[in-house]
Amino acid sequence: MLDIGTAMMLRSKYSQKMYELCCQFGGDYRYIGGTEKAEGNIYKKRVLPVKIELFRRIFYLDEVIDQRTKQIINKALYNSFREIRQNILDTAQRELYDLYENGFCNVWFDYQEGERKGRGGKVTSILLYIYTKENPKHGEARPWKKGDEPLCPFELHHEHKDNSIIQMRVKQNPWYNTTSEAQEYALQTLLDHYLQQNEVFFYMNKIRLEARKCPDSYIQVMQVIQEKERQPKFQNGTDAYKHNAIVNYALKENLKEFGWSLEPMQKEQNRPSKRNP
Repeated sequence: MLDIGTAMMLRSKYSQKMYELCCQFGGDYRYIGGTEKAEGNIYKKRVLPVKIELFRRIFYLDEVIDQRTKQIINKALYNSFREIRQNILDTAQRELYDLYENGFCNVWFDYQEGERKGRGGKVTSILLYIYTKENPKHGEARPWKKGDEPLCPFELHHEHKDNSIIQMRVKQNPWYNTTSEAQEYALQTLLDHYLQQNEVFFYMNKIRLEARKCPDSYIQVMQVIQEKERQPKFQNGTDAYKHNAIVNYALKENLKEFGWSLEPMQKEQNRPSKRNP
């Protein structure tokens, strides 16, 4: 898959290294992470999570000292994620995408921040999304930019669940035997913790429509959010991570086990969500 001619056309040594990485993992590669699968998700093919420590070693960014002379052979470079993004990721993405668009390269990539160390801490991993001629990017085939549909590294891992078990979970919810007005208020309060005011307004209108067809709708939404809240990864995530987890997983994906779902606000087409017959 790697083409020497393409590699020689890349001006930056970091772009050349990124090209090698994309070629290596651009086939049918799928990262299997035990924690993610246990939480109900598996990575999509050609999505590569890379710890910052490993990324620095791959790109020779750490300080190297000659053990014999104690002289510095290689100075440490780009100690912040911002510097890595500006000097490596953005440059390599731009070069590879331009060659791909002009027919001189068979791979390119998107990227996003991965996990952080605590709330608002340092970025500890990077997610690379590798695209190829055989497996192109869905939607707009250009580098991701703010305002686009969020990049999602996971496929939901569905396992068959007995409906009676699902219904039991709903009945065990502390709010189950309260009035619909109390459930509605409790749900809106819960959404207020994670979403912006206009998003809360948007989702509550959609959920009220669902509640006309199925009185358990308020409880079902609370249930998937509360289950998300119990996940350690969610508890340790940033506000942005929690927002994404609620919008793109709890409301969009996890609700499907109840036979319906809620699309993110920016994708809404002014029609009620569809409940399975």
